[in-house]
Amino acid sequence: MPVTLPVDYKLAGRKGGPAPTAGYYAAATSFATSSTWGMIIGYVVAILLTLLAILVLVNYTITPIFQLSPGGPGFIPVPGGENGQLFWPQGTKAPAPLKNTDTKVAAMTSNWSFALDIMITNPISNTQSPRVIFYRGDEPSSSSSSSSSHTLSGLLLGYNVAIALVPDTTDLIVSVMNSSKNMENIVLTNAPIQTPFRIGVVIMDTAMEVYFNGRLFKTRTFDAPPSTFTGTAFYPPQGQEAGMFKVANLHIWNSVITSSQMRYATPALMTIKPSEKSDIPSSSCVSGIEKEIEQEEQEAEKEEKDY
Repeated sequence: MPVTLPVDYKLAGRKGGPAPTAGYYAAATSFATSSTWGMIIGYVVAILLTLLAILVLVNYTITPIFQLSPGGPGFIPVPGGENGQLFWPQGTKAPAPLKNTDTKVAAMTSNWSFALDIMITNPISNTQSPRVIFYRGDEPSSSSSSSSSHTLSGLLLGYNVAIALVPDTTDLIVSVMNSSKNMENIVLTNAPIQTPFRIGVVIMDTAMEVYFNGRLFKTRTFDAPPSTFTGTAFYPPQGQEAGMFKVANLHIWNSVITSSQMRYATPALMTIKPSEKSDIPSSSCVSGIEKEIEQEEQEAEKEEKDY
């Protein structure tokens, strides 16, 4: 802060005025130092603001500079660009149902996205019903759902989205209930056993995308828009399924995120200790699913070239 010199200091050394004193020189030195630092700081701020203006201009007119979302274009990450919410972090032994009202998508049944880490620890069961890993809806009741149902719509009271294994294989179903009360399904054949993987889902008004370990697996166009039914909560594995599956890192976005956002979504894929695995032999069909993804990508590239 600039120092104002007293009147007697200002008059010091003038004809007829008092002689300069040590206090005069100290005050003058302090005043000069403060003024110098103030000018330096002002220059630095002006230079920084000028550089920022140039970067913003380049970002929006020539090439992306600021990375507004994970995996997006640009190389300078912008804090606050991630609008997702993370629930059930790794290490949660028994994730509790997540209330809709605790999320940003409480009233949304479309135009939202999520990712979930899954490990199938033991797919063996005697049931002829889908083995539910995750769903958004109401808690099933024995009087309203049939344990012998062969479909998710018959097993659950109602749902917005659900992930399950089909009754007799390790084929994984990702299902959205539409407004006509019909299931819109995407099936991933032979999901890996005792190997963690990440399923990402983007639900739009007219279609949904399913991702496997950050890569787009398949897109399905809906026959009808998603049902407006949201249910009360997001449910992890329940009952006997709690001993068959492990889930973690439920990441929810209240928007339709991009492929790059899904690919680079945080945190990292969950890891499993050897002691957490069951005694059944491990198997991984990741390569088979990824091969199918590669075929889809090649077909998309071919269509784009033909166009």
